[in-house]
Amino acid sequence: MGERGNCEGPTEEAEIWDDRTMAKKNPDCTKCGVCCISLEDQTAFCDLSSADEARLGKKLSGHAEVSSLWCLAVDRLRGAGHCGAAIKTKWKKVGAGPLKGFSVCSCCFLDGSPLLDVRCRVYADRPEVCRRAFNPGDKGCVVCRRMFAEFVERLEE
Repeated sequence: MGERGNCEGPTEEAEIWDDRTMAKKNPDCTKCGVCCISLEDQTAFCDLSSADEARLGKKLSGHAEVSSLWCLAVDRLRGAGHCGAAIKTKWKKVGAGPLKGFSVCSCCFLDGSPLLDVRCRVYADRPEVCRRAFNPGDKGCVVCRRMFAEFVERLEE
């Protein structure tokens, strides 16, 4: 059925945050997934390096958007590493949990219901940007979770 994220709680370098909306000290990524969704339209979710493309290999078939020649040229002028493709997104209606009934734009490799039960089908081979963007329980994680928690709170009012 695919691989679930192996979130083992905060990494050593992660700064732990505790506030009214995210009091849980060791967040479980498999019960969240908000770092992999958006409520706004996005064509692609994250850029892929050459190493990402090699690591993901055939799993990318049909799931990657190739960057335009213009983007590639600008990246090269800026001295950026190879960024020739990005993971596509998909719109899906959430079937359960706090976002039930809402349509979210998610990474095409994310399965499940955000804020309830999710898994990443390529977790072991996920792109480098996914490995670095958020560490479970760090400030970025908590800010992202807080944003969705406040959205859900407004829905419940």
